[in-house]
Amino acid sequence: MPWWSASPTFFPPTFDATRMVAFAVGGEGCTAGYTIKTPMDENKDWVGLRMCCQEVGRAAAHGALWALDVRTGKIIAKAQFPLPNESGMLSTGGDLLFTGTRDGHFIVYDADTLKELWSFSLGTPITAPPITYSVGGKQYVAVVAGGTTALRGAVLYQPSAIVAVFGL
Repeated sequence: MPWWSASPTFFPPTFDATRMVAFAVGGEGCTAGYTIKTPMDENKDWVGLRMCCQEVGRAAAHGALWALDVRTGKIIAKAQFPLPNESGMLSTGGDLLFTGTRDGHFIVYDADTLKELWSFSLGTPITAPPITYSVGGKQYVAVVAGGTTALRGAVLYQPSAIVAVFGL
């Protein structure tokens, strides 16, 4: 079942014209049919979905990466990870997929297998899609991290935004 923000409602997918595959990230998990049995504590239950889902015995929302065959509309591969993704996707001609996570990891996946190839922790949530560009014949990938409200423990904070750039 799609997570509250659906999959991929706000987060840009990427299209591989050679494979005729669209890659999308988002979240899935409990969003409907739940019952709140106790009042939410605004200091702890920042979204409330985790609490609601746990109360009816369902798993909280988790993240997923889908590979969809655009000719058939069928999911041909899927990878799951602990947190819903709010970053979006970027694909390259080198068969790499890039995305960021809410726990601050910038991750590269193999487009054929959806296996994680590399990850780097930026230490702050990534909710912007990555971009790629070239300067002087060298390709780079960049992503904005931070600048969004996040929850650590019971403390709500607003970190400064950074732009992280990696050479390919």
